[in-house]
Amino acid sequence: MDIKKEIQQLFQELHQVTTEMDKANQSLSYNLFASEKRRALKRQAQHLQKLRLGFANLSDMIRIFTEWSESKQWMPEDQKIWADHLFTIALYVKEWGSHLDNLTNSNVFFRTPVPTIKPPFTLEKYQYPLALYHNANQIIQDFHKYSH
Repeated sequence: MDIKKEIQQLFQELHQVTTEMDKANQSLSYNLFASEKRRALKRQAQHLQKLRLGFANLSDMIRIFTEWSESKQWMPEDQKIWADHLFTIALYVKEWGSHLDNLTNSNVFFRTPVPTIKPPFTLEKYQYPLALYHNANQIIQDFHKYSH
């Protein structure tokens, strides 16, 4: 299965879980004796929101990696740097997920410090303008896709 199909399938699953959470929330809103279940559902909804945000960012990153790769400007050293960054992100998300399995309250405590992914010093001054150019072009592409 190619990555675009996998992302679409994950998006559909995420949407289905969100819909089920909404239904559960509506169901519990009519139950006067379910205050603990409502609190648990609220915590789960907060975790689901983090997953949605992470999914959106990762989807955007995959699109950028695809475009970068197709541009023939993605050098082996860039690939190595981003492989390391993605590995760091994966470890962090995996640790977050393992905490959810044993979670009894809404706080997640990590054993490792929060990782930071910073651009090399030579690119630091370009990070904000490039992000703005990229997002501006993405808006135009998104509207163009739906105008046909």
